[in-house]
Order: sequence, then structure tokens, then C-alpha cells
Amino acid sequence: MSIDWTIGWPKVKDIDPEMRAFMKRPDTQVIKEVLEDYLGELYDEINEHQPGFLSVKLKGAPSQMFARHGSYPNRGAGMQKERWFEVWVHKKGITITIRMQDDVTGALAENFARRCAQRWDGEINDPS
Repeated sequence: MSIDWTIGWPKVKDIDPEMRAFMKRPDTQVIKEVLEDYLGELYDEINEHQPGFLSVKLKGAPSQMFARHGSYPNRGAGMQKERWFEVWVHKKGITITIRMQDDVTGALAENFARRCAQRWDGEINDPS
């Protein structure tokens, strides 16, 4: 199971001319730098596997919030052994994906998506 947050950029013609320089669409390098600044010491590595595709490996192992107090049904079944998420940078926006991850990884990925949407005036889908 995966969860995706996709941020769609507004059309350039819809952006106020005075804001266009500030709102310039980020490329993969900019997104990588923003990830590094956002995560600080929380990430282990950020790799570009192919143009526009970044994998973000976080420090630590996934955890379950209620592991000692009765977990959610099917929660943790097939959970990854490492914390990571993916970022796809494409012409119309970016997509942040988590696959079978814990709540901490999901919260970091979701907040990253929301902050990018806010910064570049994008529209974000809400997968919940």
C-alpha cells in the first residue's frame, strides 16, 4: 500500500507578474536542497536514482505508536525495515510517496508536501 501527495503547480499565466521570480518552479536539485534543509540530521541519505526521482532514507527504524498497547488491525504487516520515502519531480509538480511506512515517516513526508505546496503556491491532493 502506498500513499501519495501530489502538488500541482499553478499555470504561469495565473501567477502575478511580480511574484513570478519568487514562484519559479523548483527542479530536482532545488527539491533535494530543500529536503536536506527540512530534514537536517534526520536523514541518512538522499539519492537521485534517475532524473527527477529522489529516494530519501531517514535515520532510525520504523516504529508502531501503539505496539505495547494493542496495534491497529493489520498495522505493521509488511512494514518496511527502514524509514524512507520517494519524491518525483515532474513538469506539472511533485509527488511524494510513502510505501508501508510508520506514522513518523508519513508525518514528515506529508508535512514536506504541504510546505512545498505552500511555498510554490501549488494545489495539493489529500489522500486521507
